[in-house]
Amino acid sequence: MFNQWQQLAEASGCFDAVDFERAAYRLMTDQVIYRDDHGCQQLYFLIERYEKALQKVLEPFGVKLRVNPEHNYAVALPTHERQTPVPSKLTVLALVLLKLYHLGAQHNGFNDQAEIECDLPSLQQLYVEVTAGELPRVAELDDMLRHFKRWGIARRVAVTSDVGDAGAQPFVIMIRPAILDVLGEGALARLAGWQAGRGESVTGDNTAAGADNDNMEPTDEAA
Repeated sequence: MFNQWQQLAEASGCFDAVDFERAAYRLMTDQVIYRDDHGCQQLYFLIERYEKALQKVLEPFGVKLRVNPEHNYAVALPTHERQTPVPSKLTVLALVLLKLYHLGAQHNGFNDQAEIECDLPSLQQLYVEVTAGELPRVAELDDMLRHFKRWGIARRVAVTSDVGDAGAQPFVIMIRPAILDVLGEGALARLAGWQAGRGESVTGDNTAAGADNDNMEPTDEAA
């Protein structure tokens, strides 16, 4: 494999073999690479330019590489259906954020990075509507967002004291475009199915929550 990287590096005239190794490793560990994230610009350009070569490396691991040049990110997606078990609270919150992303997209509410901004009141309103349960408290929500940052689907941005009421609104959530890829097709249909069910709280049934999700399988473990 190193010989292949060496050949590509020599042909590129601007990358070293270790750059290709690092790119493959980062795709496997980080899953999503955004061009505009700190320190990722060169890495993204390498992935975009040598997408086919990197895909050949990832295929034996059951991973498919997808590059989105419109929104400037690359995502490595598992090709098999069942992945590491995920607590149902995380699954439900992720799907609610996905719905908020779609709602924001309908009004062209994107920033320059194709993200949709969501404040806590908006999140709480939709979360209660969808789940018939209460949105997790700020401390727990903050911890859940750390998972989403690692998955490349959302990030938190602190609200400074001179912008609104930072006590009631300590941060906003930037929902990232790769949420469409990571959660997979049919996610909103599953969310609608929960709402059209028996009216029970989806957060109270950890077995059902996200059980059919292509990329996330819930457990009874607390988030």
